[in-house]
Amino acid sequence: MKLGPRDLAGFMADPARFRAVLIYGPDEGLIRERRKAILEKVCDANDPFGLTELAGDQVEKEPQKLFEALASFSLIGEAPVVWVRDGGGKAGAVIQEALNGPKGNFLLVTAGELDSRNALRKAFEDKPELAALACYADEGDTLERVIRGFLTKEQISTSPDVVQYLVQHLGNDRGITLSELQKIALYVGETKTLTPEAVEALVNDNTLLALDDLAYALIEGRGRELHHVAERLLQEDGHPVALLRGMVRTVERLLAPKSMMAQGKNADQAMMALRPPVFFKEKDRMKRALAKRSVPQLEALLLRLLAAERRCKRGGDVNLIFQHDLAEAARL
Repeated sequence: MKLGPRDLAGFMADPARFRAVLIYGPDEGLIRERRKAILEKVCDANDPFGLTELAGDQVEKEPQKLFEALASFSLIGEAPVVWVRDGGGKAGAVIQEALNGPKGNFLLVTAGELDSRNALRKAFEDKPELAALACYADEGDTLERVIRGFLTKEQISTSPDVVQYLVQHLGNDRGITLSELQKIALYVGETKTLTPEAVEALVNDNTLLALDDLAYALIEGRGRELHHVAERLLQEDGHPVALLRGMVRTVERLLAPKSMMAQGKNADQAMMALRPPVFFKEKDRMKRALAKRSVPQLEALLLRLLAAERRCKRGGDVNLIFQHDLAEAARL
């Protein structure tokens, strides 16, 4: 069964009504959050043997371990739960074989991004006793709800400009988003007030903020800065697909005002029409980029970045592919 946003609350209240659950997607922080919540619901906290954890490559090499774990029982608590991490590779065939057999213990599978043709994902989506839950990066209204919900819970007051700044610079990973918000809560302390100056200082060292630096360096043709920022993000364990997606978002955000400018509006009028609004600290940089590139140039760059993302998803040395495609885009 394919679970959508409307199904989430009901599912999280009772995930054990399904025989097995697959959590997958590019947002590792959100996968961790949902995995933790599910295991808290289905595991016996008093049973030290209540959870069997298996790695995907272990399942691939030793399939019997999965079959044994699904058939095992506990002497002191409820039936054990089996968690297969990184189960989206070749282990997927073993997992499907196990699910085609007799019903066993509750199975939780976590995986990275799986396309719609992936056999494991299709198996979980097509059978009513199985559930597939996608974890994509928070963005737009969803991200704004996460941010506003946290600020409300912590009773932190701020301006709409600050909320939009956070929307623009968080979201690629739920775990990082919550970590940044918790850092903000500690900083404001008992004052419970978050100012624009404070949010810029607090979020400025965030890897996600550097995605804009990467995109603007490419758009404006600053090759040395482009290479420096890309190296830094990769060294900080930034995944090329996530970095490319961040750059795609920046280019897409520039296309709308640039199209308005082609119809006669000036840069200020075009930027004012953007939703979410442009944070005041970003306006000068965006205006420079709009003056430098035409709509066809931005569209060509967008196609290059999307093609690079597809190549990275095919596997291989993704860091090398990313750096090569970034250099090619810079030459364009």
